[in-house]
Amino acid sequence: MKNSIFGLFVFALFLTLGSCKNESKPTETPAATTETPAATPAETPATTPAAGEVTPPPAATTPEPAQNAKGVWHFT
Repeated sequence: MKNSIFGLFVFALFLTLGSCKNESKPTETPAATTETPAATPAETPATTPAAGEVTPPPAATTPEPAQNAKGVWHFT
């Protein structure tokens, strides 16, 4: 019983390795060179807010419908 399970395992292993052999590796393309150097951090302004600053959410474009105390919305 152990020999048949081992034989099936080896057979499955050969099938798996054989199918991987047919896959070709992707060809590497040379990296494109840029002519302009990257800007230094001192030249670019910081776009992220400082730590601790809170950015308010954008204003709503449409007003919300009326809601009563029970949480039921009343659309008119």
